[in-house]
Amino acid sequence: LLLLPALAFADVSAPRAKQYLFATFDVSVLGGNTAVTSREINLGVELPAGVIVTDAYVYINTQFASSGDESLAFQCAGTRALMDYTPMKTVAVDRVFSARLTASTFTGAAPLIPPSPTTADISQGYGSVPTTCAVNAVIRGDGGQTAYTAGSATLILEYFKK
Repeated sequence: LLLLPALAFADVSAPRAKQYLFATFDVSVLGGNTAVTSREINLGVELPAGVIVTDAYVYINTQFASSGDESLAFQCAGTRALMDYTPMKTVAVDRVFSARLTASTFTGAAPLIPPSPTTADISQGYGSVPTTCAVNAVIRGDGGQTAYTAGSATLILEYFKK
């Protein structure tokens, strides 16, 4: 049987293989937010144009600290949300947020949602990133939000190119 030619095979070429993006937001390195407006902090990595984001994870390395209300989001530069504003200071070290692509068209405003069974028509652009975009952490500064004084989280995105 080993000498018979393969009748079927899978295409595992690199462009279609699942890939990962890692980005770390560390308040001690990149700073918190001292302004009354939201602050976008470039994490130094980009998602390439045409990728389909399938999963997102946010791992808490060091617990966040703040003197009042606070929230953190992750996004591609612009409005393509990877994680919506989330209060972080009550989340303990070694905890992970996870999310999957939504069951509706990716508009750039809706955050990813927790895992659930879904049928996605990729041709409609679900979870798709139309143009290359920088990945940013966004510290909310409006509505009485306060700055982070400590904390670190790693964002991990799973994606493939269509």
